[in-house]
Amino acid sequence: MAVGRRTTMKQLLTPLIFMFVLAACGSTSEVGTGSGDLPDDATTVTNDGESTIDAPEEPSDLPVRRPGFEEDHVITNDVIVDPKILTPRELVLNPENDTELFVRFTGGDPNCTAALATIITETPERVQVELLVGITEDALARSCMAGEFNLRVDVALNESAAGKELVAVQGSAGDEPALVTPDLTTADFLGLTEDEAAAIVEENLLTARTVRIDDESFMVTEDFNPGRLNFEFDDGVITRVGLG
Repeated sequence: MAVGRRTTMKQLLTPLIFMFVLAACGSTSEVGTGSGDLPDDATTVTNDGESTIDAPEEPSDLPVRRPGFEEDHVITNDVIVDPKILTPRELVLNPENDTELFVRFTGGDPNCTAALATIITETPERVQVELLVGITEDALARSCMAGEFNLRVDVALNESAAGKELVAVQGSAGDEPALVTPDLTTADFLGLTEDEAAAIVEENLLTARTVRIDDESFMVTEDFNPGRLNFEFDDGVITRVGLG
């Protein structure tokens, strides 16, 4: 009978000891490596007992966004390929800093667009700004989506612009005729139907694609070709032609 009792007590104590060891191992809040740092996927325990996972931050090359202007992509680049003067959609005084202007405009893919705003005139009465817009140096190596985007570039002032008149230098809207062949410009396609434009493209051995029809923009091949026609249609006819 004594042997039977000892066996019963051993059977009872074994799981209790095992549970105690597990509890002791799980009570610590430190998970270390050989260097003393946490691994990328380490789990830590906060003071309130909740577990959190410390994941590494992923690098991002997305445009920076500013509070209050989340709909706009911020573009700043001092090196601009094929720059053109573009008339901004709007000049806005920074609500948190009246010595800075937000220059808002419509342009191409923010991943491939470069822009620079410059103060031309700054007097006690008015501020005049010039906006240069082009493409980045490495646009040919980037994935550039077709379409129009709301963009913004900032420019610093020497003094407060509160109460001053904000004026933009008038420039190209991006619709000026561009030479396609010695006898053909992009303006020659305006007002044509898809079939009429396709006939001219085929006759002149050109390359073309449709990037927008009315309110629908299309995904296109992710490259930049300065000799390719990009057609935009409204109500069945071409209303805008670009190269790229």
